[in-house]
Amino acid sequence: MKSVALELGKYHITVNAVVPGLIATALTRHRQRYAQAIDDLATKLPAAELERQAVQRLTAKTPLGVPWLQPEQVAPVVVFLASDAAAMVTGATYDVTGGDILLVLPLTDASRHVSPPVFEKRIRAGTIWETATSYSTDARHISVN
Repeated sequence: MKSVALELGKYHITVNAVVPGLIATALTRHRQRYAQAIDDLATKLPAAELERQAVQRLTAKTPLGVPWLQPEQVAPVVVFLASDAAAMVTGATYDVTGGDILLVLPLTDASRHVSPPVFEKRIRAGTIWETATSYSTDARHISVN
């Protein structure tokens, strides 16, 4: 996305991305998704109880305390990016997730230093790959090539 922003900037075209969390739709609010949320795919709980437990679990583990986002919670970011107010915004990614993206790397010690992933752009045959080349904390080091 950033590469496209660099390419199209000379034409005064902005390129940004919105990364939404789980949106409350039929695709995210169903029995199998609820079972995944409570880590019990074989559950025989009644649908209402299963949904209640899923909502409780998702709410508890999301920093802003929401199990699913409503479309209306993501739309303002899209409207902003489409407006003149965002004329100088390009190459940006907006995570509208209620904070659940923060849970990708669970940290038990808030004082632990975390280095962000380092990305290396590789251009081959006109295709751009973004590859994580390293991720590190003071407790471990992971390299991906």
